[in-house]
Amino acid sequence: LTGTLQKRESKTFELTGVGKKEPKKVDIVESAANLNPAAHVGHKVTITGSDVSPGATKERHLRAEQVKMLSSNCS
Repeated sequence: LTGTLQKRESKTFELTGVGKKEPKKVDIVESAANLNPAAHVGHKVTITGSDVSPGATKERHLRAEQVKMLSSNCS
Protein backbone atom coordinates (compact mmCIF):
# COMPACT_ATOMS: atom_id res chain seq x y z
CA LEU A 1 0.00 0.00 0.00
CA THR A 2 1.26 3.49 -0.82
CA GLY A 3 0.33 6.69 1.01
CA THR A 4 1.41 9.20 3.65
CA LEU A 5 2.47 7.84 7.03
CA GLN A 6 0.95 9.71 9.98
CA LYS A 7 1.42 9.30 13.75
CA ARG A 8 -1.71 8.72 15.80
CA GLU A 9 -2.25 9.79 19.41
CA SER A 10 -1.48 6.30 20.65
CA LYS A 11 1.65 4.39 19.72
CA THR A 12 0.18 3.45 16.35
CA PHE A 13 0.42 4.94 12.87
CA GLU A 14 -1.90 5.29 9.91
CA LEU A 15 -1.35 5.36 6.19
CA THR A 16 -3.57 7.98 4.53
CA GLY A 17 -4.31 8.80 0.91
CA VAL A 18 -4.11 5.14 -0.09
CA GLY A 19 -5.09 4.19 -3.66
CA LYS A 20 -8.56 4.05 -5.19
CA LYS A 21 -9.09 0.30 -4.72
CA GLU A 22 -7.93 0.28 -1.09
CA PRO A 23 -9.49 2.14 1.85
CA LYS A 24 -8.52 5.82 2.18
CA LYS A 25 -6.89 5.06 5.53
CA VAL A 26 -5.13 1.98 6.91
CA ASP A 27 -4.14 1.63 10.56
CA ILE A 28 -0.63 0.32 11.16
CA VAL A 29 -1.19 -1.51 14.43
CA GLU A 30 1.98 -3.59 14.56
CA SER A 31 5.37 -3.55 12.89
CA ALA A 32 8.28 -5.91 12.52
CA ALA A 33 10.97 -5.47 15.19
CA ASN A 34 13.52 -4.06 12.72
CA LEU A 35 11.23 -1.26 11.44
CA ASN A 36 11.10 2.30 12.73
CA PRO A 37 7.87 3.79 11.35
CA ALA A 38 8.39 7.02 13.33
CA ALA A 39 11.34 7.84 11.05
CA HIS A 40 8.94 8.07 8.09
CA VAL A 41 6.11 10.20 9.53
CA GLY A 42 5.02 12.73 6.89
CA HIS A 43 6.77 10.81 4.11
CA LYS A 44 5.18 9.15 1.10
CA VAL A 45 5.90 5.45 1.61
CA THR A 46 5.01 2.01 0.36
CA ILE A 47 4.28 -0.44 3.15
CA THR A 48 4.01 -4.18 2.73
CA GLY A 49 2.69 -6.42 5.43
CA SER A 50 -0.04 -8.69 6.70
CA ASP A 51 -3.70 -7.81 7.06
CA VAL A 52 -4.71 -8.19 10.73
CA SER A 53 -8.14 -6.56 10.45
CA PRO A 54 -10.66 -7.71 13.02
CA GLY A 55 -13.65 -9.68 11.65
CA ALA A 56 -16.26 -7.97 9.51
CA THR A 57 -15.26 -4.34 9.87
CA LYS A 58 -14.71 -1.55 7.39
CA GLU A 59 -11.49 -0.55 9.14
CA ARG A 60 -8.28 -2.04 7.80
CA HIS A 61 -5.40 -2.93 10.13
CA LEU A 62 -1.95 -3.88 8.91
CA ARG A 63 1.16 -5.40 10.46
CA ALA A 64 3.98 -3.59 8.65
CA GLU A 65 6.81 -5.85 7.54
CA GLN A 66 8.62 -3.50 5.15
CA VAL A 67 8.62 0.28 4.62
CA LYS A 68 10.07 1.91 1.51
CA MET A 69 10.27 5.71 1.42
CA LEU A 70 9.26 7.15 -1.96
CA SER A 71 9.46 10.85 -1.07
CA SER A 72 10.24 12.98 1.97
CA ASN A 73 6.89 14.75 1.47
CA CYS A 74 3.50 13.91 0.02
CA SER A 75 3.04 16.67 -2.53
